[in-house]
Amino acid sequence: MAEDALTDMAGVRIQVNNCTVNVENFLIFMISVDYQPDMEEEALKAFAVAARSSLYAHLNRYLQETAAESDGEEQNYKTIHADKLGVMYDEPAEMVCVFSEAAGLEGKEHWADIYDYVKKAVEMTGGQYLVCTDKGRETEAAEAESVPVDVLWHGCSAGNTRFYEGNLTGQEDGISLYSPQLKSMDGKDGEFSRAVTITVYSRRELAQLLWEIPGTEDILEKEKILSSYITIENRDSSGYITEMSLGNREMTGEEAAQLLQVSSGCFYVSDLSDDSLKIVTFGIGRGYGMSLAGASAMALQGADYREILEYYFPVCGVNNFTSLGTE
Repeated sequence: MAEDALTDMAGVRIQVNNCTVNVENFLIFMISVDYQPDMEEEALKAFAVAARSSLYAHLNRYLQETAAESDGEEQNYKTIHADKLGVMYDEPAEMVCVFSEAAGLEGKEHWADIYDYVKKAVEMTGGQYLVCTDKGRETEAAEAESVPVDVLWHGCSAGNTRFYEGNLTGQEDGISLYSPQLKSMDGKDGEFSRAVTITVYSRRELAQLLWEIPGTEDILEKEKILSSYITIENRDSSGYITEMSLGNREMTGEEAAQLLQVSSGCFYVSDLSDDSLKIVTFGIGRGYGMSLAGASAMALQGADYREILEYYFPVCGVNNFTSLGTE
């Protein structure tokens, strides 16, 4: 079934607003969401393979689910709207903004040059995606060799990446990105290690962020310290918050990070005074899978894209599906 789904992808077009692109070119829309300025070429190639693998996995699931719902009737998979795939992507105008901002940091490159740079990485890795090579899985070996793995990535780790176990291949197999002995691993972020940011909120600013959260209605009252509205209950082995509450609402660190407008779910809070709160945040993003900053740091030290992928996804290997061309 997996091989049939991959074959179907050869003719797939993905619709984004009023334009349609093939699978390979849609990867550029996905990469632009997390693109980092001055990414090393080998790191960008590793990112392209990871993004392609994730896209293949989501396409695989969509095609299989659609086929199951059709009760055997022939379906036309030639055009699929991007919103149906469950992947993060930028629309063309948003992508221009992302690449323009990246170019502005250096003041030298036009966004179109960055677009060409990303497209080159996609083309140089054309058709390559990740499969699970963990021989301990119950899935038949032949099928495991062709099923794309929905791998994860993030901007910069909080020192160590996070252990993840879940449904990565569209099957209820609970495979892990890492071998069992690697519950977390060095993010390899180099000079960007831990990516520390400090955010300070006044009482009024915090009240504006949390005004819809039950249990924070009295936040403007002077007698209550601000940190009392934030209760952190559990962290994982890499320091990311797994259980906490803001006011009376229980949530994960990632959910709280969005509300507090900080860069990751690995953060610590303290009171600066009666009327201000300090949040110290480590890393950028969810912390799962490949650190893009770490990939660039590894590339600077001479690692090629396959070595980068092998490091971050030690139970995965690179497969090749050559039927998908670029425009």
